[in-house]
Amino acid sequence: MSTTTTIEYALSEKAAIQLAIFNVMGQQMKSVVNERQQKGSYQYEIPFDEFSQGIYFYKFTANKKSQYGKIILLK
Repeated sequence: MSTTTTIEYALSEKAAIQLAIFNVMGQQMKSVVNERQQKGSYQYEIPFDEFSQGIYFYKFTANKKSQYGKIILLK
């Protein structure tokens, strides 16, 4: 069985996007997106098969403004 989570966002204008997953020590575990994107809605399904059970964080950056969220991975 595959373990995944979905992150969705919408852009009101073209933006430089970065989406990355970090562990509780602040180490980047995975870069999901690192590109310029056009205005619109986006959805990314992120596989966590290679990750251990635990707590992770994501950092979403659009045009140098960041938002953070928590992911609790249970297997």
